[in-house]
Amino acid sequence: MMSARNRTDFTSGSMTKSIITYAATMILTVFLQHLFGTADMVVVGKFVGDAAQAAVSSTGMLRSLMITLLVGLSQGVNVLVAQSVGAKDREQADRVAHTAFATALSAGTALGIVCIIITPYALQWMKYPPNIMEQARIYMYICFAGLPIQLIYNCAAAALRAQGDSQRPMYFLTLGGVVNVGLNLIMVLIFGMGVSGVAWATVASNAVAAWLTIRCMNHDGDLFHLALKKLRIHLPTLKEIARIGVPGAITNSAYALSGILIQSSINSLGDVVVTASGAAGNLGTYINSVCSAFGSTCLILAAQNLGANRLDRVKRGQRLCLGISMGCAAVLGLLLIGTGPILLRMFTNDPQVIKEGLVRIRSVAPFYVLNSLMACAQGAQQGLGHAGVCSLITVIGTCGLRLLWVFLVFPMFPTHAVIVFCFPVGWGVTGVVQQIRLHWLLRRMSAEREQIVA
Repeated sequence: MMSARNRTDFTSGSMTKSIITYAATMILTVFLQHLFGTADMVVVGKFVGDAAQAAVSSTGMLRSLMITLLVGLSQGVNVLVAQSVGAKDREQADRVAHTAFATALSAGTALGIVCIIITPYALQWMKYPPNIMEQARIYMYICFAGLPIQLIYNCAAAALRAQGDSQRPMYFLTLGGVVNVGLNLIMVLIFGMGVSGVAWATVASNAVAAWLTIRCMNHDGDLFHLALKKLRIHLPTLKEIARIGVPGAITNSAYALSGILIQSSINSLGDVVVTASGAAGNLGTYINSVCSAFGSTCLILAAQNLGANRLDRVKRGQRLCLGISMGCAAVLGLLLIGTGPILLRMFTNDPQVIKEGLVRIRSVAPFYVLNSLMACAQGAQQGLGHAGVCSLITVIGTCGLRLLWVFLVFPMFPTHAVIVFCFPVGWGVTGVVQQIRLHWLLRRMSAEREQIVA
């Protein structure tokens, strides 16, 4: 059985302690996930060249577009298993886990094949510079081949985190990260494989993390044990996962699509800006990860307390998450501005690339607090099972604004600083609207439950 020290129960006890404990491990986990990509970029940037580094960094949004079509699966698993934890429903948790894994294997394989087929056309549409195009294609082919493995890890980790265990998925990802860095150096320095080497290293590290997480589920799980004979898609459960997860997947895909358009605009500014923006964007991703980690904490907190019929704790927990998240984002943003020149030298030795990288950092870093505002409200609404309208608000408020920015603002002021400023604009507008909608939703749900009791 899962020991109490590995499990965070948001339905009782100190809310602040639970939030900090869970969020801290989630932050470390998402940091480690991004370290895979950072390690790839650093190794190829230092030992292969700036073109290889640009090929790895600039394809992030295109990879995300494909991957996030199924990432909603893990969000649905998160919510349903967390609700089962609050309600102590072992049978429902078991059905959710086995349906999720069966779907990840089948749909992940199909999506990987489709992604490999369309990759060359997507790269041409995004107008990649010729010296980056071929290396980007190779990197993406290999990453998409490992897509089922990544999705399996996401589902396994989501199932454990939904039970309040955010620590061990982090430990397993750490071991995978060690494998990733070691294989990066071996593949590039010893075998001279370039971008293909770092791509295969990433696939191998995901496989290690996935195997360890599944092994943990089967040897030390509270609610379920994964068994091959039970691995089937239970349609009513899949529909429920989809009801919660598909809106999030659509939102994430819209994010990625708008990101592709932004990347296309960046690509039009030349090789130096492409390389610089990729490196600076990678550094900013770590602060975004802090915001996302608190959003994920809000999701589990809301789902567990919804299952336990404790909406009062949802309200208090979301406010605490938001305050801590905004504080962390503000401090980290200032640190990034101050240490930007040093950090950018990890990726490149070219002073022009470093100069352009600082343009993106100084344009975006002061505004990461707005991303916290948005992420915490989204997470709480998803945990409450109301993801549809939440996703629509995000698509319109964030992605819609980005598209308007790309087609209306950037053509008038075609600079690096102007194109990346669309990120904080979208966070701010969407964050305010999402917070208003969350508070309205909590009041409505509380009133409905009071009427039932009466």
